[in-house]
Amino acid sequence: MHGSEAMELMRHSETFTVPRTVDDGGSEELNIMPSDDDQKVGSAREKEVSQYNPTSAKSPQPIEGLAKSVYIGVCNFAKAEEQVEKRADFRVYHQLVHRPLLDDLEQELPLIVVYKTANGSFRHYPIRRRKVGTIYYYYVDYGDPKVPAHASLDHLVRFYQVNAQRHPEHRDYADQFPWWEVHL
Repeated sequence: MHGSEAMELMRHSETFTVPRTVDDGGSEELNIMPSDDDQKVGSAREKEVSQYNPTSAKSPQPIEGLAKSVYIGVCNFAKAEEQVEKRADFRVYHQLVHRPLLDDLEQELPLIVVYKTANGSFRHYPIRRRKVGTIYYYYVDYGDPKVPAHASLDHLVRFYQVNAQRHPEHRDYADQFPWWEVHL
């Protein structure tokens, strides 16, 4: 990340700076390494692997504010699901493969939303960001091309804590992420 990009991102985000990579769809995948204090991992082996932090010019800041209240640290998808007890609730985590080999580790881990639907099933969606003009916006990539974008991760978390959509056929269900409309 160039110095001017980092300054621009810090000016428009009240949460933290992030390194980025571009995926095939033209949007940017959000990859954020947490601080050691924010890491919550199950086994000693996962903890050792997740704290691996190669020397790099990228120096991410810790997650703060409302986003920190739903952040569960670095874990695999099964452990992330264990952290979401209530239906229609979600958490944010850095995704680590189930049994990582040292040679298979990435330098950056994807930031993911784990969501327990109203019917009790789980969905995992990446959090991405895109640049519009000089401003970066964050969004949950659940397959909707018109997904709402947010100026910070705090705004994204607040939006999904407050807003839900009713299932078109099963009106008893209201979910933050309309999983019934999109098939990834």
